[in-house]
Amino acid sequence: MEKNIKLKLIKKYIRREPTRFQQHDGFANLEPGDFIMSPDEDGDCCLSSETWELMYGADVRILIKEGTTYLDAIRLLKKIVKYIERDKESFNQ
Repeated sequence: MEKNIKLKLIKKYIRREPTRFQQHDGFANLEPGDFIMSPDEDGDCCLSSETWELMYGADVRILIKEGTTYLDAIRLLKKIVKYIERDKESFNQ
């Protein structure tokens, strides 16, 4: 089944132009971390970057990986909101 999904996505996206996005990622219980990310007091890591995607994209989209717990999702979303609030300059006002 996954192969069919992959082929459908490739056919769908091949006709689209890339769109620039701010990407904000949250990793739950990432211990002990690595040389790029150090976990906070909860064992979580958040990072942001620029990305180009082939999706049309809403103004804001949230994707939550299958298997993520409700509590992890809520905790990480709150941390991402705080990060965005601190980084207002990255938005075209």
